[in-house]
Amino acid sequence: MADNLLHEELIKKLDEGDKFYDNGSYDHAIKNYDDVGECIKGRLEVRNIDKFMTLTYRSLIGLMKSKFQLHKLHEVINLFKDLRDILPPNTNLSRSLRAESSYIMGNVFLKKEQHNEAIREFKDAIEHLDCDQPHNLLTLLKNGIANVYTLQFKYEDALFAYLESLNQQIGNMQK
Repeated sequence: MADNLLHEELIKKLDEGDKFYDNGSYDHAIKNYDDVGECIKGRLEVRNIDKFMTLTYRSLIGLMKSKFQLHKLHEVINLFKDLRDILPPNTNLSRSLRAESSYIMGNVFLKKEQHNEAIREFKDAIEHLDCDQPHNLLTLLKNGIANVYTLQFKYEDALFAYLESLNQQIGNMQK
């Protein structure tokens, strides 16, 4: 019972962090995500560990996104490594989280002008998405790839990636 109450409180804290993030209050978002992570650290021995691990993943993704917005790229890279270390192998949840974290890392590498690494992360993210489902992240990934190709002066590849992205967006609107 106590674990269920705590779980609900932590979900509310993460939701609040997401709202802060959406409103551009990244420092407040980071505080919420950090608070959730700290609270969970002492509770990993609870009976329903899966519920709390899902919150841990969500907290780490929130931290990655928020710290990226604040240009704390080294911290994002460390969080990415932490997330990869604890993700369970090849579940739907881990595939989705891997896709989202690879998207963030692609943007980190793009910002650091490490174009080949950015492309690698964007493509890794696409591999882990369920591409048969409408997915805004897929559109963002294809745009990210196109942006990298443009920066590399690979205009034909960029055009192809932009067209793929556009087709994906049209397909999403028709579903």
